[in-house]
Amino acid sequence: MTSEPDDPAFVDVSRRGLVAMAGLGLAAHGSAATGQARRAPGGQTRNVRDFGAKGDGVTDDTEAFNRATRADDEWSWDLLSSIIVPAGRYRIAGTVFLRKGQSLIGEGLSTYIDAAGAKRSTFIMGRRRDGQRGIEDPGGLPVRLESLMGLGGAPDQGFIFAAIPGFQISALFLTAVGLGIEIEAADGIISDIEIDQCLTAFLLRNSQNVVLSNLNLYLANYGITFADRCRDIAVVNSVFCYTKYAAILLGDGGREINSVTITGCGFTNNIAYPTFEGYIYSRASASDVLVSGCSFRNAPTYAINQGAGADLTMSVQGCVFDGGRTNAVYDQSSSPKGLHLRHGRFLVSSCIFRRMPSEAVRITAGAGSLDLEGGRIDQLPGGAIVVSGEQAFSISVRDVQGLGTVTSSGGDHLLSLPWLGPRTRWRATILSNDADAEIGAMQMMIAGGRSGLDAEPIWTTGARTDETFRQTQLRPERRGNDLTLRLPARLFGATAPRIELVGSA
Repeated sequence: MTSEPDDPAFVDVSRRGLVAMAGLGLAAHGSAATGQARRAPGGQTRNVRDFGAKGDGVTDDTEAFNRATRADDEWSWDLLSSIIVPAGRYRIAGTVFLRKGQSLIGEGLSTYIDAAGAKRSTFIMGRRRDGQRGIEDPGGLPVRLESLMGLGGAPDQGFIFAAIPGFQISALFLTAVGLGIEIEAADGIISDIEIDQCLTAFLLRNSQNVVLSNLNLYLANYGITFADRCRDIAVVNSVFCYTKYAAILLGDGGREINSVTITGCGFTNNIAYPTFEGYIYSRASASDVLVSGCSFRNAPTYAINQGAGADLTMSVQGCVFDGGRTNAVYDQSSSPKGLHLRHGRFLVSSCIFRRMPSEAVRITAGAGSLDLEGGRIDQLPGGAIVVSGEQAFSISVRDVQGLGTVTSSGGDHLLSLPWLGPRTRWRATILSNDADAEIGAMQMMIAGGRSGLDAEPIWTTGARTDETFRQTQLRPERRGNDLTLRLPARLFGATAPRIELVGSA
């Protein structure tokens, strides 16, 4: 599973329960439809072998499948059926149309759909119509496809294409597909899908009320791509491994990608691809995303990256950003980082950043706000928050453990804090760990003033008074992305003190 596809297109590619099903949709047909529903049969079981499918890996079985699904028939209740695909290797060179009210069910990995060399979608949910990618059947009945293995497919059309409301796709293993599952629909569940090697695993556009759960994606150029107008989409309990460009992409120029939740997912890489843009990479505008309970490991650069676009609202809660390699035999990224933000409103709360050389958060020229609350920063030696370029961000930082660091320097203690721009203000509480220290605890305000950076005491406890503290003339300095302040050991003791911080800019 860790090898590259043979097709060079995979190596060098240009950038490019059922939810709210609305019952059975019978109300739209009035009383006549209700009467018809009462007379409708309970559905049939069909076997594609009974319609001429060979499953020998040589014969093109496309039309045998379409005879089983009655791809060209006007929709009627007689189409309701479970269509069984027994074990075998079925070559599908064309497109199979699956109708509303039908379930196409294989026998797991022993049902093998060979779509190598296909130019169009292999399965389309809808009625066949020449020159079109299927048309929607009437009514609100669902359609279901499950329990099979697929190989190959068209590079720019989904191996499965759903453009009808009410669908379920589950228990599939797809390998070396171009575009795996393409959704332009509402009210669906996609679950228990494994895709190994693809250009794009999932593409969603103009879709809503869709749940994607228990996905396992390997060696995808792009894992899930959101285009315009995707609303109320949940990505849950899924794993994204070895992504070349982006595991989740909010697409170029995309808008109205709203109420997208990414929950309980794991992201990792074993190769530091130079093409990597981010596990979650946004180039969209006027969109909102919630990321919670996710793990981001060994990112080649930023785990969450806003590359372009404006007015992004993002909340990142309870996530772990870990720069360590996932496995001892995997490549270690040389520059794993946390989040890169440009324009929008961002809340980052209760997250852990660890084992990275720098940059839990970077803010690049733009406008918006960042609230960084709670959580912890471990083994991140410098530049935890980096503000670069001219920016108009409002920044609030509170209760982040490990954000201020204290190191030994010439027998004294050197306090380092992030530089948040010319409006930086830190309220630092310094708590001595030495019982003999002359200052037991002190709170000071470190901020820019007319005379440059100043440190002014708010209160102190211990043998020394505020006036004595002023006489020490502690002056903060800016060193790159940090503010530094020398704390004399004669005042605070020989043991490094503890720091509590609240900051803003």
